[in-house]
Amino acid sequence: MLNETNLRRCRTETSVDPELAVTEPDIANVSPITPTAPDPLWINKDHGIPEFSRSVDTDHLAEIITTVADRLAPALAEIPDSLHERVDTWCLSHGYNDATTSTRRRLVARQAVLNRLLKATVYEWHHRRGELPEFPADTWEITQSVAEVGANPGFGECVLDYFLLHVDESEMEVIDENRDRLLASTQPAEDIGRLYEAVIPKKYRQSLSQFRTPPDIGQLMRLWAGESDNTVVDPGMGAGVLSSPFHPDWRLSTDSARVIGIDQSQLALLMGSTALTLYGQPHELLETDFFNIPSSDLQQDLDALVCNPPYTEGDALSDLYKERINTQLEKTTGLEISARSPLHAYFIYHSRAFLSPSDRAAFITPQSFLSNRYGESLKQFLLDNYAIKAFVQFNPESYCVFDNADTTALLTFLEAKSDSETGGETRFIRVDEKIESKTIRDAVENGEPGETEWGIINRVPQSELCPEKNWQALFDPVEIDTSHLPTLGTLLTIHRGPTTGEVNLFCLSQQEVDENNLDERHLSRIVRKPSQIDGYDYQEANWKGAREKGEEVWLLDPDQIPEVPNTIADFKQELSKAARREAPEGSVIRDGYSEVREYLREGVIEYGLSDTSTFSNRPYWYRPRRKDATRVLVQNASRDQFKFILNETDIRHTSACYGFYDITLSETELKALLAYLNSHVFEEVVREYKQTRDGGFDKIEPDQLEQVPAIDPPKMSGETVNTLAGLFDELRQTTRKNDDCNPVLDRINVVLQQEL
Repeated sequence: MLNETNLRRCRTETSVDPELAVTEPDIANVSPITPTAPDPLWINKDHGIPEFSRSVDTDHLAEIITTVADRLAPALAEIPDSLHERVDTWCLSHGYNDATTSTRRRLVARQAVLNRLLKATVYEWHHRRGELPEFPADTWEITQSVAEVGANPGFGECVLDYFLLHVDESEMEVIDENRDRLLASTQPAEDIGRLYEAVIPKKYRQSLSQFRTPPDIGQLMRLWAGESDNTVVDPGMGAGVLSSPFHPDWRLSTDSARVIGIDQSQLALLMGSTALTLYGQPHELLETDFFNIPSSDLQQDLDALVCNPPYTEGDALSDLYKERINTQLEKTTGLEISARSPLHAYFIYHSRAFLSPSDRAAFITPQSFLSNRYGESLKQFLLDNYAIKAFVQFNPESYCVFDNADTTALLTFLEAKSDSETGGETRFIRVDEKIESKTIRDAVENGEPGETEWGIINRVPQSELCPEKNWQALFDPVEIDTSHLPTLGTLLTIHRGPTTGEVNLFCLSQQEVDENNLDERHLSRIVRKPSQIDGYDYQEANWKGAREKGEEVWLLDPDQIPEVPNTIADFKQELSKAARREAPEGSVIRDGYSEVREYLREGVIEYGLSDTSTFSNRPYWYRPRRKDATRVLVQNASRDQFKFILNETDIRHTSACYGFYDITLSETELKALLAYLNSHVFEEVVREYKQTRDGGFDKIEPDQLEQVPAIDPPKMSGETVNTLAGLFDELRQTTRKNDDCNPVLDRINVVLQQEL
């Protein structure tokens, strides 16, 4: 039997998977059914209403859940075969199918115990209102009673309940003893969400892109979208943070009249419904895929929509599922939707069908669609169907909305419009510091353009927004006049470095070369990645230093090798034949090729290489396409700003870098151009063309970089060109000395501002 007094002993007896470890709080001497003491009284600034802000010790509850669950996990091996199949289906739907058997059992057990705690909590809530008898220590009775009273699918039977039927009920004693903990919370949605995050490691939530909405962001979205008499729908509701009342202790006019929650996961519905039940928020739940709901089912009853959709990338969706929803939404929208669209984009497309003119919708998503090409159709869709009230971008360098997700968050505020309506103005709001949600809401509704203490507000007529343009640039519009400048592509061409097809096979360190006895005639020197370049130029000493550090500085680059077929398929066939033959002793011929043939043989086997397009488009599969060393190297992604590097060697590069080719400029003119490309001025100019990816990384494609306005050194005065070239040389030298290069960059900016 488990209870608070012997819980610590159970932890010592149960082995723990490091991936599933939970920080252990002190839980000694905690008496059951003891309400959590409230925090000090605070006054809500918006309404002047006193309220107790009370939160639950989710670390404590997580420790109890994981300890009980990890003790019960082995019981999953003993369940009937019919239940095994249901458990396997459950694991697949929750992204656990790639986990080891032991890890899957622990994850399912943890979900089952959490399921029991939530249902016990709801049972206790109804009991205290006289709607249910004294608490029963029986899984089936709890589930059935709560389902009858709650009348929501989240409270119904599921595979997790059936698992608990096969364990000793006494094991649930400590869980049942803590059934009142969440009752003391004034923010149960937030607490339940944090509890789920504590119990299920990030790795296994990330597979479904499950990330909790911060409560202040949820309040902002909910209060903007819905009025007191509104019915609000919450697709992908999770723990219900977006649809929870703003003031849980008092029924105020800001609370929704009714909430409709939608989720495929029965556990998610249980979490959301538990939270809304504890709030006293009227609601109903739909256990289904959002895309399976026809618009006619909800349109007449719906007033507003709030949504934190899954962030699953398009490539991570199954081909069959992706084709189905893509075809479905192309038909309903009349648009050609990019097959690269992530799942959250499809949520935005589908949501419009449930809204009538003047209904509002608020989404929290990654910001990538504002600049990526898949987003062009989505932006066109927004322009056609909505008055786009505002986009709010949270600067990832200073304000991370999601604590546990490497995602740059974007809030989108929309008001459905008729075909004849125009959209008015759209506010692009950048938040650089953590501020109150009320401040953001005021900016969305009435913000005047310009800099603020916490960020920037820009207003753009919706009629001037073009879906082919990069809307990320509108959060900080460039004031530099570049209309008279040529594009960079008129001065040179930019190409991506060769793709290897398998970096681990083709890119080698000196140690790997030595261990495999590879002749250098089969290799080429490379700069593998931009992180190997510290400054603004690349010299022989840089390559030698990287080699000494054990970095990958060699590229497998042989001429045609005797007895190695040109395709991987033929090579594998030869390997299969050779495996069936016994080689006579002393038959190895030291022809200078035997070592590289053996290296290729082991590599094909180890990495499971197949005849993909990358390999089949080469003259022979084992040599990446050759490209001459470039005079200028460019990082293909950066967290700060792109760096343009003068290559002083004959060393080549891979696809991690871009290169400048077909340069017609003199050496001095090229250095002047590099001064501009590495300047703060260019950093502002390129904003309109780059994309900021999740996590704050900037990305730009070669063809996009060619479209960026650039200075034209041949048309500038010789004095200016010489000055800029000299400053670039000074910038190189300053960086090599590890001195502060900002004074040099400031002087470059002064010259450029005078010129422009």
